[in-house]
Amino acid sequence: MSYIYKLSPLNLHQKVGLICAMLLFNFALFYSPSYAQNSAADQTYIEIRGMVRDAKAGSPLPYANIYLSASGSGTVSNEEGRFQIDVPEKFVDDSLRFQFIGYYTHTLSVDDVRNHPVIDLTENIVDLSEMVIYGTTPDAQSIVKQVLENKDRNYKKVTRHKQVFIRQRYTTKVIRMKIDSKKSSLKEFQEAELKMLTRNIPKVSLSFTDFLGNFYASSVQPDTSNVKIRPTRIVRLRKPKNSELDKLEETFNDIMKKTGDDAYWKVRTGILSKKIDVTVPDSTARDSFKAGKARVAHYRWRMQNSMKFASFENEEYWDFLHNTGRYNYSVLGGTRIGNEEVFIIGFTPAWRGLLMGKLYISTTSYALLRADFGYAPSKSGTDISLLGISYNENLLEGSVIFQKMDYGYELKYMSLRTGDEGGIDRTVSFLKKRNRFLFDKTEDEVKFAVDVVTQSESSVEVMVLDQSPVSEAVFNSITERKFMDVHYVDQFDETLWKGYSIIQPIETMRTFR
Repeated sequence: MSYIYKLSPLNLHQKVGLICAMLLFNFALFYSPSYAQNSAADQTYIEIRGMVRDAKAGSPLPYANIYLSASGSGTVSNEEGRFQIDVPEKFVDDSLRFQFIGYYTHTLSVDDVRNHPVIDLTENIVDLSEMVIYGTTPDAQSIVKQVLENKDRNYKKVTRHKQVFIRQRYTTKVIRMKIDSKKSSLKEFQEAELKMLTRNIPKVSLSFTDFLGNFYASSVQPDTSNVKIRPTRIVRLRKPKNSELDKLEETFNDIMKKTGDDAYWKVRTGILSKKIDVTVPDSTARDSFKAGKARVAHYRWRMQNSMKFASFENEEYWDFLHNTGRYNYSVLGGTRIGNEEVFIIGFTPAWRGLLMGKLYISTTSYALLRADFGYAPSKSGTDISLLGISYNENLLEGSVIFQKMDYGYELKYMSLRTGDEGGIDRTVSFLKKRNRFLFDKTEDEVKFAVDVVTQSESSVEVMVLDQSPVSEAVFNSITERKFMDVHYVDQFDETLWKGYSIIQPIETMRTFR
C-alpha cells in the first residue's frame, strides 16, 4: 500500500513511538507577481458572507463555486457550505454567480446576496435520452474504466502557472489518558512531573497553515527542479504557550544535550523498541521561528505533495478507478457543465471495496470533471488491535474538481480529509543506553504504565484562483527566495486576508483559542 501522498503516513511501529513520545514530552501533539489578485491594500471592499444549500433537502453544498461576474474572481464554499467573498466597492452593482456541478447555476445581484445570504440551488439531473442518443444504456463500469485510459490525453503535462490558496489543518483530540509512574532514575522526571504532563496536555489541539501564492511547473525539467513557488502570504497558527510544558521541554532538551556521542535514547514497550532522534533545534532554527521566517523549499515540497492527490496515482485513494472489479457502479443520470455533457455515476463497494461516492465524467472525452467519495458505512482502512496497541484509519473524504482549458483539463479545487484513532494500553520505558562492545549498558530509565486513546485528523484544501500555460523561458526566469515571511497568529484572523480570495474557515477553526 502506497503512503506517498497520505497526510498521516505512520505505520504501526512509528505510531507506537509517536504516542509514547507524546506522553512523556508532549511534542507529537504540538511538536512575487500575481496574475489574478492584485494587492488588497489599495482598494475598499464589501464583505459578503453566506451559505449555499440544496433547495430540496436544505443540506449545505460544500465546494460550490462563487464568482463575481465582472472580474471572474471568486471563491468556493467550505465543507459546511459557508462562503465569504470580498467584493471591491467599484463592483457593488455587479452580480454573483453560484455554480455547483449537477445543479442549475444561480445568478444574483450583490445586494440580493447581502440581504438574503442563504442561497438555495436546484438539482439539474436529466435523463440521458435528453442529452445524447444511445443504442443501448451505457455501462457504468466501462465508462469509469475510460477515465484512466484517457488520462494522458485529458490531463496533459504543460508548463504552467497557477495562483493557489492552500489550507492545511491538523487536529488531535485526547479521548482517554491515564499515566502511572513505575520507575524513574531521573530526578527531573518523577511521578509529580508525569502528573503535571497529564494535567497540561490539551484535550484538543489544532494547527493550520494558510498559503496564498504562485505556483510554476515545468513539463520538461527533471522532477527535482520542475516546480517553483512565489508566496504572497502565509499565515500559521502559533503553538499555544504553557509555562509548565515549556519548562519540561527545556529540561528534556538539556538532558538530550548531555547524552554524548557514545550514547543514545530509545523507547521500548514489550518487544517493540525504537531509537529516539535526540537532535535539539539549533539557535539558527529557533531564531528563524522567532523572526517569522520559513524555508521556501519546505513549502514547495508540501504544495507538490498535496496537489499530487489530484493525479489519480495513489491507488489507496483512487481505488475505484484502478480496481473497478471491487465496486458496483450505476448511471444516475446526466447533466451539463458549460457546453459539455456529463455522466453522473454512483458507486458502492462490492468485493474488497472500501469507498462509495459520485463521479461526473464527460460523455465525449471521458475526463473526470468531479469526484466526491469517502469510506462507505462500516468500512475503514488499516485496522489493528494487538497486545494493547490499536490503530484504525476511520476517516477518508476526498473531493476534486477539474476545469476545462483549451488544451485539456486542470485542477480547480481539491479537498482531502484523513483521520485515525490510535491507542496504547501498555507499560512503556525510555532508556538511555551507553555503547559497549558486546551489550550496550542501560544508564537511565523512565518507566510508566499508560492508557491513552487519541483521534487525529488531517486535511488539505487547494483552490486554484487563476491558471494559464507559460513558456519554458518564463519558467526559467522565475527566481525563488530562500526564505519567506510567515504571519504567526493565536487564532484565525480574517483581517489578514481582507481583499483576498480564500476558503471560509470552518466554525471550529474560526472559534478555536
